[in-house]
Amino acid sequence: MHPVSRTAHPLIDLAALAVAAGALHFGLATHNAMLAAGGLLDTDSYMRLIRVEELWRSGDWFQTLTPKLGAPDALSLHWTRPLDVIILLPAMLLRLFGFDMHQAIYWVGVVVSPVIHLLACIAIAWAARPLFPQHGAWRIAALILLLSGASLSYSLPGRPDHHTLSIFIMAVAAGYAIRGLLSPDDARPAWLAGGWSGFGIWVAPEVVLSIAPLLGTAGLAWLLSRDRGVVWARFGERIGLGMLGIIALAIAIERPPGAWTIVEYDKVSLLHLSLALAVAIDFRLAVLIGWRGWRRLAAGGVIAGGSFAILLLLFPRFYLGSLGNIDAETSAVFIDNVVEMQPLWPRDFDSAMLLLRFIGNTLLAIPAGLYFLWRYRTEARAIPIAYLLAAYAIALAAALLHLRLSTSVSVFGAILGCGLFALLCDLVVGRHRLVMLAVRLCGYFIVAIGLQFVGMWFKSADANLGKNACDAIAIAKWLQDARPAISAANPAPIIMTDTINTSPAIAYFTDYRLVGGPYHRGNHDVADMVATFTATSLADARAIITRRQVDLVAICVDTTLEAIPESAEESLYNRLIDGRPPDWLRPIAIADEKMAAFRLFAVVQ
Repeated sequence: MHPVSRTAHPLIDLAALAVAAGALHFGLATHNAMLAAGGLLDTDSYMRLIRVEELWRSGDWFQTLTPKLGAPDALSLHWTRPLDVIILLPAMLLRLFGFDMHQAIYWVGVVVSPVIHLLACIAIAWAARPLFPQHGAWRIAALILLLSGASLSYSLPGRPDHHTLSIFIMAVAAGYAIRGLLSPDDARPAWLAGGWSGFGIWVAPEVVLSIAPLLGTAGLAWLLSRDRGVVWARFGERIGLGMLGIIALAIAIERPPGAWTIVEYDKVSLLHLSLALAVAIDFRLAVLIGWRGWRRLAAGGVIAGGSFAILLLLFPRFYLGSLGNIDAETSAVFIDNVVEMQPLWPRDFDSAMLLLRFIGNTLLAIPAGLYFLWRYRTEARAIPIAYLLAAYAIALAAALLHLRLSTSVSVFGAILGCGLFALLCDLVVGRHRLVMLAVRLCGYFIVAIGLQFVGMWFKSADANLGKNACDAIAIAKWLQDARPAISAANPAPIIMTDTINTSPAIAYFTDYRLVGGPYHRGNHDVADMVATFTATSLADARAIITRRQVDLVAICVDTTLEAIPESAEESLYNRLIDGRPPDWLRPIAIADEKMAAFRLFAVVQ
């Protein structure tokens, strides 16, 4: 038996965690120049608040188009409403206390992710408790998630992002999954694991990656169990039905009745409802199969293979998740130019340090998980540990492909990682109290920070993700003050930029509309931007600008789309850089030294 830690009161744990999280986020907020300037931390943050404010002004729940991007038309965003509501409701409360609605939405947007991050830390500790009750190790899961670079980067003050909400949801779903795997006869954890998983898909379809290992574990338990196959099949069925119910509710809430049958890969839709239905049907068939041994294996293969084939027929490329409807053109423009879509795979020293900064404090989860799988191989705990290992491995593989998928690494790594703390404490049980205290203190550092410390130590001065020589906030505020091209006849002129990363900030702070931004649904907008600036025929460039009804053309000398600087010497971009604009583009003087890298041209109509 291992000693089980006790506390005087659970509120002590909660208070300590809240103080630690509050101090961390307050310190990060007070040292952030963008927040000090009244801005936000990234492009998605601006667009999220634009979306919330548009919902407030229009009251049109089903409107997903924003006229601020995709000009002269509008951009369709693939986000869903849960985070919008989480931001809007407190903002409406602040409005009752005299806040301007724009400012109320801004301040709620500043604090919402740190608050959800704290809730996620509480949830992850609760999730880990049944597996690692000894030495209070389950509490360390909260510390791992709090300090994880992947979870922290999406949870910073001033970054209202649905990824933080998905971290919280995955933590809760994992907690119910662990309890269900420990007691598969108990229906409640399975239903709740399925329901929370469905909620995760509602918020972010890529959460499917964290659900697949749970279903795989249930399926494997059904295959290998001699006497409890039906129990495991019912467990999987309940998960599928729980998902099905929440996803059906999500579709009804997110879409008008006429759009319930629309299929979208990047937003909860009929595709995801069909996935949940397939899970429920597959496990229902498993309940009915009484065979054992190779017959059960063959039947399971036929059922799973048949479901996959039907889904593939109905939804080609469904296995790619949110990227299923991204074509080669979008991939070339979007994935190569969006920071969070870059791989975490280490290609050199700097990228290796980036990997450690994001997920370094979870990498010890692999050896820890393998050890505990062996140690508890004859106990019920072996099954949820196998699930966590599979979930972590899949999450790690996904994160190595795309940085934004590293959030699930932090969730499953935190649960497995806290077990390492329990192991370290086990090694000194019965030793002198000072020895045990020293090991605990070292354990806190090794487990909660770990290899992440190495990545932080070797962080280079220019290693900041998304660094942009053109200050988007300064540009936006200058535009709003100078108001070039704005008139009574044209209150919202259209700007075409050579970079997708300044557009959301300009859209947020000003009345201007922009052609393109960092969103895959606007791939044709970005393609037009690239075609315009790389065109060697000025007539072709002018034709696109005319079609897009562009009033202003802007370039950032040091930061632009990947394909543009490589264009021919006589391309429009290089002509503008060299100070040789065509006669239909008139330079606009900018005296502000902070915008030395920014060039602005008025289109002569």
